[in-house]
Amino acid sequence: MIPHELVSKYVIPYLRGLVASQLIEEGISQVAISKLLGITQPMVRKYLSSGREYFVTKLKEVGIPEDEIEAIAKVLANTALRSGKYDLYRVFSQIINSILSRLLLCDFHRSIDPSIPKDCNLCSILFPHVTDPYIEDVKAAFKLLQSISRAYALVPEVGMNIVRASPNASKPEDVVGFTGRIIKVSSKLVAVGEPTYGGSKHTATVLLTIREKWSSINAVVVIRYDEGFIRRFEGLGLRLVFSGPHKSSEEFFKDLRRSIEGASKVPDVVVDLGGVGLEPVIYVLGESAVEAVRKALLAISAS
Repeated sequence: MIPHELVSKYVIPYLRGLVASQLIEEGISQVAISKLLGITQPMVRKYLSSGREYFVTKLKEVGIPEDEIEAIAKVLANTALRSGKYDLYRVFSQIINSILSRLLLCDFHRSIDPSIPKDCNLCSILFPHVTDPYIEDVKAAFKLLQSISRAYALVPEVGMNIVRASPNASKPEDVVGFTGRIIKVSSKLVAVGEPTYGGSKHTATVLLTIREKWSSINAVVVIRYDEGFIRRFEGLGLRLVFSGPHKSSEEFFKDLRRSIEGASKVPDVVVDLGGVGLEPVIYVLGESAVEAVRKALLAISAS
């Protein structure tokens, strides 16, 4: 069984079922899901009858980590909703190539075909330069920002960044971020650079510091400090943590760690009051980059 046959039989159907489950949770009809996924409505109904956990279990059995499964499902569903079938196929294909290139399926492949040599690395040669779901999550989050006409109002003077941690991230190199910043040009958002691992040091370290206590937080988007935004978040019932003001840049992470340690529940927002040489900003948190951006957009949404 060649690698393409393997993913066709043991990965793609279960990912497709998981995406169908994700889309139905978003309120999308079975007819619309069938058109987006290129399958019949009876097949959509069959997928939905299996239940989400069934697909997660099947994908874990072939070697895909559970955290990554959830990230992939959200990225694919968001791509389908925001960009349509063509972009969904592009991202779906890239994710499949990424799974193969990182050799996640090798043990499972050998279990059903013992003739495969232990030192086989064919897939890493066939697919050397592919993306992964965490980079796609950041790309999707930025695309969501760009789709909102007033999103430029969220950009701080120092620029915006969106970061997303990979599972078990322990250093900035394990976190995806823009190599430059997201800046405001007139009333448009422009990304300076591309999302890549190690693309952001400061915001990535903010995320890693938060994850020391709250490992469910996988993403952060930085927005402008505005008391109106703070009141809006509070009015919507989001949980806020305040940090600072800081006596120096060296004290920043000490203060942040103390603020996080003092929180009793997982926060949605960290309001940083700035300090000497530090612009005050707001860090909006989420389980994914898309979720963090959706929360951030609440600051400028109509009441």
